[in-house]
Amino acid sequence: EGFMRSEIKDKESRVEKFMKESFNRKISEFEIILNNMLIDKKYREIYNILSEEGLLGGLKAKTKVALLIYFRYYRDSQYLHILQKFNIKKELISKYKRKIGYQKMTHLIDKISQISDR
Repeated sequence: EGFMRSEIKDKESRVEKFMKESFNRKISEFEIILNNMLIDKKYREIYNILSEEGLLGGLKAKTKVALLIYFRYYRDSQYLHILQKFNIKKELISKYKRKIGYQKMTHLIDKISQISDR
């Protein structure tokens, strides 16, 4: 019984510590950029598609911003200039495109172009 009580106290203190850290953590500039991007309807629709496909879980805000920019402007190289403005290397996109795979990328682009054509 004493062991159980100390185990519970230990878990409570870990939860408390986590909560304090998450409240005190610094919000990155990319989280702010991401929130501002999601005000735009087209970015929000792309975000929802990527989210439904399970591609955004566990990604940093910087990667999410890069993916949103890429999928919005993938038809021309305009996305490269925008990424450059945000100081995001195009290698980040290339790496993630390889991770997603050709078939999935084609599927995503088809889905996203459907909303673009509306």
